[in-house]
Amino acid sequence: MRIYLKTLSSDSCKEVDLPVGSTTLGRGQLLDCTDKKVSRTHAAIEVTNSGEVILTSVSAIVESKCYAMR
Repeated sequence: MRIYLKTLSSDSCKEVDLPVGSTTLGRGQLLDCTDKKVSRTHAAIEVTNSGEVILTSVSAIVESKCYAMR
C-alpha cells in the first residue's frame, strides 16, 4: 500500500511518499512550505507496518491544529 502526502496549493502540487516510521512535518523542504506561521516541527506523521497512519501535533509554541482528509 502506498501512503503519501499531497500538497494542495494553487501554485503547485507535490506528492511525498511516507515510509514506515515517523516523519516530521512543518516549514521546510519536505513540503516546500515557506510560511513563517508554520513551525519547522508542526506535526509528526507515523506510518506503522500495518499501514495505520497517526498524525500528532508537536508544535509547543502555539496551539496548532492538524487536519486529515480521507
